[in-house]
Amino acid sequence: MDESNEKNEMKMKKIIVRVGYGGQTDETRPVRFTGREVGEASNHTHEGENQTRWHEWTLYLVKDGYRVYDAYITQWRGESTHYVLSDIITPSEVAKVYPALSNEYFDAADVAEDLDEVVV
Repeated sequence: MDESNEKNEMKMKKIIVRVGYGGQTDETRPVRFTGREVGEASNHTHEGENQTRWHEWTLYLVKDGYRVYDAYITQWRGESTHYVLSDIITPSEVAKVYPALSNEYFDAADVAEDLDEVVV
């Protein structure tokens, strides 16, 4: 195996996230995929409407694009935190649906470089 393939394979790894509803009765299930975490963002604030309910997003680079893990956190009694994993999406779809991640992590040159690095 040449050095560049070895480097790329080290970057991509098996990832397990839980999706579904959490809380007192954990109704989540594991989802497995191969990828690399490339960023995180949140809309949590210490005052205002996002102090007791907010999203925490994790951006993963995968073989054919990106996946976003969305944890919707709630501190309201009777509500459950829930976790969602997106389908494989393009950088432009990330920008449209998850602007906090896009604004923080996407530079057109970086996106092209990351997609070139993915091991098929």
